Amino acid sequence: IIEITDLEAGTDNKFMVKLTSCHVVAGLSKIIAATTIPNPPTNFRISSTYFNGFTAMWDPPSVDTDPNVNNYQYNITVSNQQGNENYEFTSTSIAYSVHQLNPDTMYTVSVKSMINDVVSDPSSQITVRTSTTTCSNFINL
Repeated sequence: IIEITDLEAGTDNKFMVKLTSCHVVAGLSKIIAATTIPNPPTNFRISSTYFNGFTAMWDPPSVDTDPNVNNYQYNITVSNQQGNENYEFTSTSIAYSVHQLNPDTMYTVSVKSMINDVVSDPSSQITVRTSTTTCSNFINL
């Protein structure tokens, strides 16, 4: 097993193993390509809730640790507390609005960074409850 460390997150890398004997090349492996795992988004939060959904926002990983962050997509996972409603959404934005959920229902939400189908660990999970009414202000006539 060969372990390579200190690679930047979310980057494409190519590797080749060269076998030598007495300073003479005895064999070469095929080139192996791999993408390192991106770092997860930070500062994950719910910016607003609705009768049938919510808007989630997050900060992307730093360009200092993830040089390809501008090419990341984000995978948003939403599950209700009973586990019988599970949704996944993909976005290139750092905010996403989820609709068509049940009103007055608790959901668990997380977001992951993704590049070349390589996915980060999830951000911290957030629990959010959709609103109980379609109107926030009632007017008596």
